[in-house]
Amino acid sequence: MHVFSHAPTRRATLAAAALTLGAAGCGEQTTSFDPVALETQLASGDLDDRCAGALGGESVDAVVVPEGSTCTLTATRVQGDIRVEPGATFTADGIWVEGNVQAQGQAAISLLGGSVVRGDVQIQQGGDTHVEGAVIGGNLQVQQNTGHVHLSANRVDGHVQANQNLGGLVIEDNQIAKELQCEGNDPPPTGGGNVADDKKKQCEEV
Repeated sequence: MHVFSHAPTRRATLAAAALTLGAAGCGEQTTSFDPVALETQLASGDLDDRCAGALGGESVDAVVVPEGSTCTLTATRVQGDIRVEPGATFTADGIWVEGNVQAQGQAAISLLGGSVVRGDVQIQQGGDTHVEGAVIGGNLQVQQNTGHVHLSANRVDGHVQANQNLGGLVIEDNQIAKELQCEGNDPPPTGGGNVADDKKKQCEEV
């Protein structure tokens, strides 16, 4: 089932608002325009594309996976950020993200298949987490997750931090430009074959 609701982009919304104001200046009757309300919508992400289904090789703006929904992106290009809300399940295979990927309280998240994220990946306080074969231009952070966390064969141009995860943590065969740091994970992380500029605490021997 394909369910992907396209809300207006920031540019399109502002353009529509400008047309409304222009029409009002020409003496036509229009509805009132509230710039404060518009900026609130933009800041809250209400105008992002909301994914509750599957999408293939298309280009979209910032994506939100709504609470409790399931979203699958395959070879999709995302011009902004991806935000995964509590209870949502998100799977990405071979996608390109210009911004960040952020998940909090997710049921499950999988970032797979050579997916590229130019910003940071932050995953916290959720369920099963798989980041495998991805290229991350910023930092990778996995924190306080209760599900199993598996970080494998990724290239990370920033830091990797894995802290206070409680469902098992495997870190293996990653290329990390900066620091690999692990702390407070129970059970302690397992894995090997990781290359990092420095390894600290629980990840000293991983």
